[in-house]
Amino acid sequence: MLSARPLQVLRQKLKDFIPDVVCLTATTVQFSAVEEIAASLKKWDSLLWVLLGGSHVSSCPEESLRRCKELDIGVLHEGESTVCELIRVLKEGGDLRQVEGIVFWSEAGCVLTPPRQLLMALDALPYPSYDLIDDTGRYSQSFFRCRGKTLHMVTSRGCVSHCVFCDQAVFGRTWRAFSAKHVVGKHAVKFIAFEDDDFCTDRARAIDVCRRLAASGPKVRFGLSTKVTRLDGELVSWLRHAGCWSVYMGIESGSQRLLNELLKGTSLPQIRETVRLVHKHGLRCYGSFIIGLPTETAGETQATLAYSLSLPLDGISYFVYTPFPGRPLSAGQDEAVMWDTVGSHIPLQRAYHRTYSPRQLELIRLLAYLRFFLRIRTAIGIARLAIQAKFLESVQRAVGALRVVVQCVFATPPSPDELGPMSVRRQ
Repeated sequence: MLSARPLQVLRQKLKDFIPDVVCLTATTVQFSAVEEIAASLKKWDSLLWVLLGGSHVSSCPEESLRRCKELDIGVLHEGESTVCELIRVLKEGGDLRQVEGIVFWSEAGCVLTPPRQLLMALDALPYPSYDLIDDTGRYSQSFFRCRGKTLHMVTSRGCVSHCVFCDQAVFGRTWRAFSAKHVVGKHAVKFIAFEDDDFCTDRARAIDVCRRLAASGPKVRFGLSTKVTRLDGELVSWLRHAGCWSVYMGIESGSQRLLNELLKGTSLPQIRETVRLVHKHGLRCYGSFIIGLPTETAGETQATLAYSLSLPLDGISYFVYTPFPGRPLSAGQDEAVMWDTVGSHIPLQRAYHRTYSPRQLELIRLLAYLRFFLRIRTAIGIARLAIQAKFLESVQRAVGALRVVVQCVFATPPSPDELGPMSVRRQ
């Protein structure tokens, strides 16, 4: 549930801007929040067009609109061209059926228009207007991941891997990328977080980006995610030379059988050697793991935890398996999933593990985190990093964020009568 403060902030922004169209986006785990926001929007102004994009509506277009009656139109897959055309059609009162890549309700039922072709020439897209962000400092990560003001960038789309648990409903399996020249611009930041699914898919492009970053002036630190199999000595050396601070890899399991079932294309010895290689070049290495996979045995769960703690990782993430719609690993489960309770951290839906309940999996995850952070190696690394990253400033920022969270959690939500409807501007 959304608390009072976000709803009040949203209403104030609507009053200041007076939009005709509101565009929302949501993953599967965010969909319940979208339902609440969309309902609030329609209460405030019944004439607003409410659009939804993102992975969940792209995977379940008809179900999304049936479940959330306040949504007018779903924008499927990539949205830039679709939204531009859609806004023009709405403004001119045209036929929505002529817009590719959308879903909407008509008198005849649900209408799903033909899919829009993927954008291949990404450089043709306009450069983001970062100047419209009031304070980019608010988006800086904690010192556990980086230092200083952070810019988040997605420099490629699509993923050529075939991991059976992963949702690629928006960008698909066709890999496309901005050119290295487009990526390396003048950014008034200290850290760039490359949020690509696999930054090093194209080795030559990754090295070109590194070469340009190294030659662009004052060194900007950066972090990235990539697949274990992409990294070798030469590429990691280029990353280090260009200012790379951290490498994040999806390791997923300590069971070779499960790695094979997930179609990861990796081996346990290969993973260990890659982590060693990243450290050899002075980079921080982070890894993520999934517990509670459908066919995972209790022994394999424990093997994953033991393997994760045996690796010299600087940071770690443990996720509980989430059955995203349409994925091969979710086959036969979609109808049983209650999407408003789906989450990869705290699962409240029915268990998909043959041995453990959701509560037990959450306890296993919590104990695994405790074991990781209580390691002497981890504690020394965090202490060293805290000293380098102005620990007091980070603590003050964390306390401020916690204060806002507490205010939101314990605030009394306003009633619809207190919020009142917005004045209807359009005739």
